[in-house]
Amino acid sequence: MDGMFTKIIQPWFRRYHPVGVEEVRNNVQKEMRIISDLEPLMNQHRLVMNTAVIRDDANTEPKEYQLLYQMTRLTAERGALAHDDRLEALQLGVYYWWRAMSQDEEERAEESRSEEMDQMLEHFMDHVLDRDEPKDRRWASV
Repeated sequence: MDGMFTKIIQPWFRRYHPVGVEEVRNNVQKEMRIISDLEPLMNQHRLVMNTAVIRDDANTEPKEYQLLYQMTRLTAERGALAHDDRLEALQLGVYYWWRAMSQDEEERAEESRSEEMDQMLEHFMDHVLDRDEPKDRRWASV
């Protein structure tokens, strides 16, 4: 639909809840995308959920709409779940934060490389201009 829903919902957000809307395009099968983003976190026990969210989710009827129901029944098979809205929302949130954190990591790495290059250049210039030597020895004949 190439941004149709974004265009429709942006005025509503601007009016009632001023937040940005960012589109995410995916070319990967939904089930595989969800599994690939959530499985590493879950295998490492790094997915943390508020207990109140779990309690509220458990009270959702019918159970097919429950996040944990969807999470425990997901397979790589296309169409594995009739309802995967909550699970997909979790996956999108995880993906957003993973991307945000990795950008910061990449920026820090680039800053570190830049600082290191500046230090190396300064060291080189000190050596070329003979800045390391005491002043009285700079022009001494050999």
